[in-house]
Amino acid sequence: MELIKQRVHMNKCNCRNQVQITLSNDFNVPDAKADALSLIKDKGEITIDEVRFVSGKGTVKGKMDFSLLYLGDEDGHPVCDLTGSVPFEETVSLEDACREDDVSVNYTIDDLQTELINSRKIGVKAIVTLEVVAESLYDGEGAVGISDDDEVMTRRRLMDVTQMAICKKDTYRFRDEWSLPATKTAIRKILYEDITLMDMETRPVDEKINISGQVKIFLLYMTEEEDSKLEFYENILPISGSVECNGCDESMVSHIQIGIHSRDLVLKEDEDGERRTLDLELVLNLMMKIYRQEEMEVLTDFYSTTRELRPVYTDSYFENLLMKNTGKCRVSGKLTWSEEEMPLQIWNVSGTLFVDQKEIVEGGVKISGVIDASILYVSGKEDIPLGSLKGSIPFEQIVEIRDVKPDTLIFVNSCLDQITAAMLGDGEIEIKAVVSLDVIAFDRVVMPMISDYTVEELDKSMRNKAPGLIGYVVKDGECLWDIAKQYYTTIESVMELNGLENENIRTGDMLLLAK
Repeated sequence: MELIKQRVHMNKCNCRNQVQITLSNDFNVPDAKADALSLIKDKGEITIDEVRFVSGKGTVKGKMDFSLLYLGDEDGHPVCDLTGSVPFEETVSLEDACREDDVSVNYTIDDLQTELINSRKIGVKAIVTLEVVAESLYDGEGAVGISDDDEVMTRRRLMDVTQMAICKKDTYRFRDEWSLPATKTAIRKILYEDITLMDMETRPVDEKINISGQVKIFLLYMTEEEDSKLEFYENILPISGSVECNGCDESMVSHIQIGIHSRDLVLKEDEDGERRTLDLELVLNLMMKIYRQEEMEVLTDFYSTTRELRPVYTDSYFENLLMKNTGKCRVSGKLTWSEEEMPLQIWNVSGTLFVDQKEIVEGGVKISGVIDASILYVSGKEDIPLGSLKGSIPFEQIVEIRDVKPDTLIFVNSCLDQITAAMLGDGEIEIKAVVSLDVIAFDRVVMPMISDYTVEELDKSMRNKAPGLIGYVVKDGECLWDIAKQYYTTIESVMELNGLENENIRTGDMLLLAK
């Protein structure tokens, strides 16, 4: 006799650790650029170059690229740009991880501050949170049948299982080329660029993952005129494509995180020799987890009428998909400005999304956080052509998850799909945004599964002393399986002897049992 076993592939988080690091450096203004009088706007982006795991520790190596605009003292070119990088290498404790684990890093820039030290030196300081996760594929295993033994009585049940069908990292390359509209002046120099993803969606189909969404481009530039001026340009490009994914099909459930890994924006001359053509290449990172839902018939008990056969149980851990749901949260709030700032026209608004808390509530999960908004505007002051305004807008949204429990596992991918700003007067600017929350929930299931068995010969002397026919009174909670197993007979024999049409019995019923 041999147990037939089946494995269920699942993703298991072996270790998760979070550290907060401070990045700080001073940067000199290049000799070719004007002296800095004041700072206007800044932004930072994290790039992870390498993740290593050695002896219970993970090492994360990367950099923070920053770009900023400042007010210069040069006539005719009052706004200047400065870019640079702050490298970092951080060691994070991962005591429960092992060498075979897949180690990934999530990161956020919690705070970025730039300081004008003097006209030729600018200080950059940032607080960055790194969350390092070590995961592996875990096999939940249990017996589903028995081979080569007709004398063994078996009991089975159907259970819903969620298998990790695909867990991998991939990239998607996007490239597009276009020209400035006729209403815009040709570009001499790009001072500042902001490239963000919006409305990103993924869908598994046969052997691939379809990707759709938009990329929003904002440029601040100096015009290619003799009397060069500040100008801005915005555009939205559609993204539509796919990546190969062997073994994938449309019945599967996906949870895919998308982010920009690298970007390259090139300014080219058009047919007339004017710098009006833009060529954008993006490389998107895809962290893919794709699940398959299925029913599995598992062996829950067995016995023999001729031997003392006892199953051995081991607890197996499963995560069953409860629900996947996407919620859209409309957010609005107001920022105030003082008379000293004097915005006349808004040129650009951008935002960074932070999810601070996930709370399980009745019927779903409440997700709360903030949008850090940054506005670039044309100033009413003659000596300061541009200014910026920052502020935080809180949000809260309940995403429906049916049958959610206090110990339900909740995972959220969040994205800022849209953000706009409008001047209201009385020193107020209204911010409106749309936040996308992609939520997937799993039930934690710990189930005793048959992993082995013991076998002994029956005590024939005791069997021979037992009467050939006995009467048995059904006890509370008993079923025919329990009684037949106890007396080394079969359910069919008990039903035939007692004239039962089905297996339904009640407490207190009298049954005849034959040896």
